[in-house]
Amino acid sequence: MVFRLALDTYRSQGTVAPRAEVLVQLLDSHADRAAQQVVSTWDLSPEFGAAIAEQSAAQHSLPGSGLGRVLAYGRLAGTLATLAQHGRQRAETATVILREAGLGTRLAEGLWARLAGPARPAS
Repeated sequence: MVFRLALDTYRSQGTVAPRAEVLVQLLDSHADRAAQQVVSTWDLSPEFGAAIAEQSAAQHSLPGSGLGRVLAYGRLAGTLATLAQHGRQRAETATVILREAGLGTRLAEGLWARLAGPARPAS
């Protein structure tokens, strides 16, 4: 949501190109709060809310809960995929990063294959 709103704002201005450092700062500043708002607005489970809260608390380590770890890996994988789509990340490096974050080789490569595979039409 934060990323999309920032890009929409850049587009509405028409004269300023998006800057990666601004987008990163916006995401760092607002993504967790936006995620908590989604949890409460969509009436998601307390476990999901706790897993979202773990993301900010565990900035330099993995969250303790299974769902929290899944969200952290998803966030990392999504960031790597976005960078790859813009030519800023190589597949080999992305899978190494995912493995070093704690995913096994097979899981890291399988996840990356799904993310970097051919785009499917929306249904």
